[in-house]
Amino acid sequence: ASDVYKRQSEDIMKNTLCIVDGKKISETELKNIDPNNIQSITVLKDEKSKEEYGATDKDCIIWITLKK
Repeated sequence: ASDVYKRQSEDIMKNTLCIVDGKKISETELKNIDPNNIQSITVLKDEKSKEEYGATDKDCIIWITLKK
């Protein structure tokens, strides 16, 4: 079951743009974020947001704001 979960997670990340404090980040950078430092997470799925960030080929944008 864990192999299935891992493959699904990888597929989701391929179709998702991650932005932290306004900066596009990689999956590796995302994994290195301490969850205790996250202030908020927003999922953007509308076409306008995807166009604004050049992510029209993505399913969604995950916008993370870190605590200051």
